[in-house]
Amino acid sequence: MKEIGAINPAAKVWLEGIALKHWSRFAYDPIIWCDYVTNNMFESFNSMLGTHRASSYLELLEFIRRMVISKFQERKQECGAWNSILPPRVNAKILTNGRESRLLTIISVGGT
Repeated sequence: MKEIGAINPAAKVWLEGIALKHWSRFAYDPIIWCDYVTNNMFESFNSMLGTHRASSYLELLEFIRRMVISKFQERKQECGAWNSILPPRVNAKILTNGRESRLLTIISVGGT
């Protein structure tokens, strides 16, 4: 605060009028362990933008449109190679569970 007061005394007075819990990290609720949330989807998206981030809005939107269309096309081609309606991993799990369930024995519980 001393540094802020040296630069701008009015800013120091204004900040001192605000409760610390509203603007100072050390005064946050200690129960909250993380105040910064990252999401892999957004991180991946931002990394894909790369140098296009500095483009105009129209150019950026066009780049995003092309990127999304190309991803959809890639997924469509991958799905065309599937041997069943289900995705390969799901199909494999169903087949594995089906084989394992053959070894189960049904036990009747109750009077009948």
